[in-house]
Amino acid sequence: MLRYRSDLQTVAYMITATALIVWQWSLPAFSLPLFLWANFMAVTITVIAHNHNHLRMWKSRTANSVTDYWLTLLYGFPAFAWIPTHNMNHHKFTNRDGDYTITYLFVGVALLIDWKKALLYIVVPQQFGLFVVLVFNYLQHVHADEESEINHSRNFVGPVLNILLLNNGYHTAHHQSPGTHWSRMREAHAAIADRIDPQLNERSFWWMLLRVFILGPFVPRLRSRSMRLARIERQGQAQAQAS
Repeated sequence: MLRYRSDLQTVAYMITATALIVWQWSLPAFSLPLFLWANFMAVTITVIAHNHNHLRMWKSRTANSVTDYWLTLLYGFPAFAWIPTHNMNHHKFTNRDGDYTITYLFVGVALLIDWKKALLYIVVPQQFGLFVVLVFNYLQHVHADEESEINHSRNFVGPVLNILLLNNGYHTAHHQSPGTHWSRMREAHAAIADRIDPQLNERSFWWMLLRVFILGPFVPRLRSRSMRLARIERQGQAQAQAS
């Protein structure tokens, strides 16, 4: 019933995220390893919600609807809300002016049953996942050239991150072809890689964070600079020389 066999990983992630909530809730005491694992799974759920919104996982409409409800409970935000806020906004404007990306019943019932566990095991991971996906999206676009046909996004091409987060690092290819299944994003990226400015293909997400935001303030050459402004400066210099 799955459109792509690789979505067995997606289903396994959703089952794991659900099981972790039940597991933690049933424990008599707080478990830090399980809590950290659950927060990582919350990040993967945001990626899954994004992927499922662009390309439905199942051949069956009923199965897709059930998945929508399941993701809504795990993600903490209605699945259908991705359409106006992501498909019709972020993919239309891609970090330009107008992009506004620069649950309730399930959470409510859990709060009534045990508000402390609900906050710790449901609300905190949901908010962590939402925060991380916003940070990730920011890094995938900051200082790229939002007016460029191809250099509008940054890619994190390291294998570990893409294995764990369902190829979410290949962001240029995703914007070029939003309907392409996540399992084919590596190939889609390879097909356009020679057109992407090399500085937009980062090998390591963590090295970029360390280089730009920790070392950059002290070592100017490591700082990130707007590619759009650099392009405008080059154009201005070329025009000045021509005149």
